[in-house]
Amino acid sequence: MANGKQAGRRVRGFLCIPAMVASMLLLQACNDTSTVFTISKIELGNTERLANPICDSRDPQVQPSCTPELYQSLLYAPLDKVSLINIFGVGTCSEVVVDFGDGTPRETHQNVTFRGSWQRTHTYSGWPGHKLIRVTGCGIERTRQVLVGHIPDGRATYVLGFTPNTSVCNFITSPSSPPPLRKGTVVRIETDGSKIKYGLPEFDASGDASQVTPSDYPFPGHKVFSLVYRVGTAPPVQGEAGPVVFRVAQTAPLEICVNDHARLLGDNRGKIRLEITVNESSAE
Repeated sequence: MANGKQAGRRVRGFLCIPAMVASMLLLQACNDTSTVFTISKIELGNTERLANPICDSRDPQVQPSCTPELYQSLLYAPLDKVSLINIFGVGTCSEVVVDFGDGTPRETHQNVTFRGSWQRTHTYSGWPGHKLIRVTGCGIERTRQVLVGHIPDGRATYVLGFTPNTSVCNFITSPSSPPPLRKGTVVRIETDGSKIKYGLPEFDASGDASQVTPSDYPFPGHKVFSLVYRVGTAPPVQGEAGPVVFRVAQTAPLEICVNDHARLLGDNRGKIRLEITVNESSAE
């Protein structure tokens, strides 16, 4: 019995019941409140949500299938409106950097203490589409892809009505002109199949593949009477009536061009609708 009691005292001593030497050795461990810094996840707060048959259902048997993970995957940041971004973690870091993934200046914060959710706000404007939020601090990095879209349906395309004029190439100019495309951005452009009248002949964005483009045309390596997309001094991209996808090689504005002789632009007529989708998740 005495041995059992002594063993019990040893166990209780290990649990910080005062015992001369044990309490001195274990005092620091028992009172240590320091926490290893970590960032666990990034979630969207007061944002809009894409339609979904599961999360939109009022059926009590279906509703449990709308998990928090599914719900978060349906959220999008509304263009030109403030979005709330919740960053979850624990501990304190001397410097935390938040990159919202749209080319705007990064936020740098000193001596940040995480107690559950640390909230930031940001307004996305310019190009809709996918961005990559990146939060780094004290050797930890977490990312979250976010869709930026138009209310009310989350549409993530930039719609442009292109009308030819007396310039071979035109920058996108509108009341809400988007910023230059960043290097590494993936761009998808699709037209509605409409045609431009180049004097007498008319062609859609694909142009005329039946003839060799004269050397004095602005883009001799591309189809005559076609649309051509250009970003900076990088090689231009051939336009098509169907979708065209390319990765931007340098940071510069997007130009929409016509492959027609510079002296013959005055008789061009028509209008083509372009839907431009921009994914900045891999942009630099």
